[in-house]
Amino acid sequence: MFSPGLVVITGPMFSGKSAELIRRLTIAKIAKLETRVFKPAIDTRTGDEIRSREGSFLPAIIVKDVEEIFKQSESVRVVGIDEAHFFSNGLASVVLKLVRSGKQVIVAGLNLDFQERPFPSMPELLALADEIVQVYALCTACNERIATRSQRLIPGDEQYVVGDAEYAARCLVCYKTQV
Repeated sequence: MFSPGLVVITGPMFSGKSAELIRRLTIAKIAKLETRVFKPAIDTRTGDEIRSREGSFLPAIIVKDVEEIFKQSESVRVVGIDEAHFFSNGLASVVLKLVRSGKQVIVAGLNLDFQERPFPSMPELLALADEIVQVYALCTACNERIATRSQRLIPGDEQYVVGDAEYAARCLVCYKTQV
């Protein structure tokens, strides 16, 4: 289970990214590996936890800056980072420093924003990953195809709108660029 390196879990909203992150971190804890979990301060939905929609959760440290992740990971073997898409471009360099210091880093984040654009840190993380876990949801419009997109259901141009009710999982056929 443990090997130093970077695992990136990615996909659209409602695809189980946090659930997979929690599953992998739980396995590390069962193996008695010291773990630490981080989430960005912008994500206020679940307080000081990462939580899956299926109900699993782990306590998390809320950070405003990616350098805090490095500073608070000195004594651990496995580092988990949820909602990576909310972090700045500096996340990849922090993750590389952690991996090069012998840690396993497991990162979960959205593949694309609501306009099908990559979030700032995700392309670099995916390029550096030792393992990429692509997860999917079921399209909530047709209920037939896998969802690879996060459809925003409210108007607006801001890249970051934190919330669940404002989005739906969509396949490429049902996805609309404008609501």
